[in-house]
Amino acid sequence: MESSNKKTAKYYIFSAIGIAIMLFFGYLPPFGTVTELGMKVLGIFIGAIWCFSTVGCFWPALLALILFGTSGLYEGGVTATFAAAFGSDTWLFVLFVLAFAAMINNSGASKVIANNMASWKFTKGKPYAVSWVLLTIAYVVGALISVTPGIVITWAILYVMCEGYGYKPHDKYPTLMVIAITFAALMGQAALPFKAAPIMYMNALSKATDGAVTVSYAQFALVAIPMTYLAGISPLLAMKFIFRPDVSLIKNSDFVFTSDETKFNSEQKIFMLFLAAFFVLLFLPGIFTQAGGFIAWLKTIGNTAICVLLLIIAGFVMKKNGTSFVNLAKTFKDGIPWETMMILAFAVVATSAMTNAACGIKDQIAAWLTPLFGEGTGMGLFIFLVILLSAVITNFIGNLIVGLMFVPIIVAFATSAGISQNLVVAIAVTTNMSLFLPSASPLAALLHSNTEWCSSNDIYKYSWPIVIVGVLVCFLVCVTLGNLVF
Repeated sequence: MESSNKKTAKYYIFSAIGIAIMLFFGYLPPFGTVTELGMKVLGIFIGAIWCFSTVGCFWPALLALILFGTSGLYEGGVTATFAAAFGSDTWLFVLFVLAFAAMINNSGASKVIANNMASWKFTKGKPYAVSWVLLTIAYVVGALISVTPGIVITWAILYVMCEGYGYKPHDKYPTLMVIAITFAALMGQAALPFKAAPIMYMNALSKATDGAVTVSYAQFALVAIPMTYLAGISPLLAMKFIFRPDVSLIKNSDFVFTSDETKFNSEQKIFMLFLAAFFVLLFLPGIFTQAGGFIAWLKTIGNTAICVLLLIIAGFVMKKNGTSFVNLAKTFKDGIPWETMMILAFAVVATSAMTNAACGIKDQIAAWLTPLFGEGTGMGLFIFLVILLSAVITNFIGNLIVGLMFVPIIVAFATSAGISQNLVVAIAVTTNMSLFLPSASPLAALLHSNTEWCSSNDIYKYSWPIVIVGVLVCFLVCVTLGNLVF
């Protein structure tokens, strides 16, 4: 273990490197189509990514926003930059969606959903049916409510099942399932377009093309749901044909999971109605694009206002005992991951800057990539490499950071080829495939902390085949269903 003094010294050294890149990279001579403004933007972007990967996200994101404001990118300077970041519909929508998700999660409804699914009787004596149900639970809870309960609750069910079957911690089967459950929940997190990463990527694509190329919520879900679910259960293939754990204890057992908590209470039923209303109201304008009346009104007020109205209703309603149905102040205080919100604020400005014609960065990326893949040719290889590389890199550094690296490439090269929408969905999925290192994501850190059931060496050994199988699934869905939708 490093001493505190060494850690402190390393922190300041890495911070100094990042700050230096942000401040001085812009003084290097421009190259290719990149302008002087583009060099400043590149320096701020590279320096911020370095800091995100080595020292943290909060203060580097704020510093980067100030430097964007002084670079000449915005006429209104720093004030205009902060308004673009924190006043953007993208940032506000994610803020309120996270509060809404926290409200649903605090109700305990996710545990009831998981217990219901785990109690299905047809799984008795069928090891891969049991495994499929567990991965599906993690996926569903991760998609509908939140990824953390999707992991933690499903792990808890797995432990009860393993005790019933006779498995012990660090046996091969439960070890694999702990890792696979984490992966399935991460895939669930990427299934719907209401999370920070998909919103950021879709917004960047729309802004870079002046609204000419967009991905609707309905289109995103139509491709992402089958892509993420098939990827989420794909560890079953790796388990059955590569890892081959001993599943005889399940085959020879009469054990079936049971729980007393399989019915929603009255409050949880109301929360489920809120969740259903959330999905219906957000999807309706994208499905019925020519409709008038109520649906046209929903389109007029926008997705952020829809989410806020649902929160207002939940906060307005009182229980019979005179207390609030939802304490909105506490929900916002405890339910918002502010570090993620700071990265998103940076991302809103950075993706717009990196694809701004005045910077010349987008044209330079296209100039580099066109000789490699040709114009209109080699697209299959390009798609596969983007999917593969984004999945590999996200196992070392945070997913939003990886997405930020790939969005300019997609906008610069894939838009003219007509595959940018496909790839926006794909990287929203692959940048969630983070298992290998604790630094990959907070959920990867959670997985590595579960030393009672799996060691870091187990994760290093088993995670890569799981990720590669997931990559292949994403590629196949991308070039088949993705091409049909887009």
